[in-house]
Amino acid sequence: MRAVLRGLVAATFSIVAACSSHDDSHAAAWQRYIDGLQRVLEREAEALSVSRPRYPHPASVTLPINGDDINLLEFLRLRRCALSQTLAEQNSILGRHRDSATDLVFSLRFLDEVEPCIAYLKSEDDNDLANTLATVRDHKQQQLAHRLANALLGGGEYRQLWSSSPDQRQAYPDATQDQATRALQRWQHLQQQWLSGQGFDAHTDVVAILETLRAGLGGEMLHFQAQALAGLQQANALLQQRIDGRPLCLQGSPTPRAQRYAAVLHRQFIGSIQVLAAQSYRHQHALLTPTRAIETTLAEHLGDTALPATYRQWQTERDALLKAVTASHREHVSLSSQLLKQCGLSASD
Repeated sequence: MRAVLRGLVAATFSIVAACSSHDDSHAAAWQRYIDGLQRVLEREAEALSVSRPRYPHPASVTLPINGDDINLLEFLRLRRCALSQTLAEQNSILGRHRDSATDLVFSLRFLDEVEPCIAYLKSEDDNDLANTLATVRDHKQQQLAHRLANALLGGGEYRQLWSSSPDQRQAYPDATQDQATRALQRWQHLQQQWLSGQGFDAHTDVVAILETLRAGLGGEMLHFQAQALAGLQQANALLQQRIDGRPLCLQGSPTPRAQRYAAVLHRQFIGSIQVLAAQSYRHQHALLTPTRAIETTLAEHLGDTALPATYRQWQTERDALLKAVTASHREHVSLSSQLLKQCGLSASD
């Protein structure tokens, strides 16, 4: 875990820097808490920084797709099928320069329209072309997980979802619901349908879902958690220094300094930082539940191909950060309880 955290390649945050450069309520809350602990515990905090995972460039997350084109002569024989219009658009100048999302849409449209066309060709005794279409259909279905991964994970919209720019910081944790959570839930639902060979007519949802992700708060959540980890590590180091040194209370009963420490804990940590943390955790859960379901489904259907290595590295860094925050929070609760216990106090006092 520690090795992974040290290896994060990302923008680096320190609590002091965040407070000085942004109107950031979370960073300011941590700074007030650290300052209060330093005063009451008579210890000095070391400057700490934590790296936020940076989403890889879309090009490095793109999987190769094997071609499955219909040649011109075959296309001309499809002119009475609705599928011919889709192929015409796909083979246009715009179609040849399409991005991964458009490529996915064309594949879904093909799969939605191919069965009636195969039936029509068989009714016309054009079995050779019907068999060709069936082969292309099977190939497109086999490659569908690749196209889904490229359109989502390899798209600029998803990268923007997980990014956080200092110049474009959004309010976080925001009281309003992050629409990206609903968009990811919808994508996972459709992804399950499409990979099971159903619901291809919902191809019209692809672009709208991806556009919704652009304004998502995944990057803000990771920025928030990086700040939290830096703050927890600083606070834990201060508490550990005091526990290892002179006791806060010698007689097992509260002193004025112990009462001030309890007040700082309640006012700055429990009453401020924990409130923000609870809001962020609810958002984190809502965002990562569909995200991880999407990742698991894609990994299962990609088989030996697997998700791109750069994406898996980002996954590892993302999850390591969140696990470290949880572990550091538990450590903070434990250290705080130890210090309070020296004075016959508890967090409920």
